[in-house]
Amino acid sequence: MKYNKQLTTTLCILCSFLLISACSSSSNESFAFQAMIRWDGKIYVGTDEKITNVERKIGSIMYYSSDENKSDKERSSNFYKKGTSIYQINSIDVEQALAVEVESGVYVKAIPVE
Repeated sequence: MKYNKQLTTTLCILCSFLLISACSSSSNESFAFQAMIRWDGKIYVGTDEKITNVERKIGSIMYYSSDENKSDKERSSNFYKKGTSIYQINSIDVEQALAVEVESGVYVKAIPVE
């Protein structure tokens, strides 16, 4: 009898855990890209590639949203926070790539989605 009660309790806890896990989701799970930036009519995706030569600051992220339905604003991101600085990379047109300042003096490349 005690064995059945322990088994039932364990199964209930396991089922509850699975139910909670299945209902929760990551905030960026529904986005097509994890580190997306909407910039001047194009969508860019942040990479891990470090950039050392930036030319000039061209602006900053104005809107952050983890809700895909609210991510259609220009100069917005689902990953980089509001205020994140965006730079032009030396000798590279903005249409080809952007530099994102991820911390003071540290930049990563963002490339356009084709």
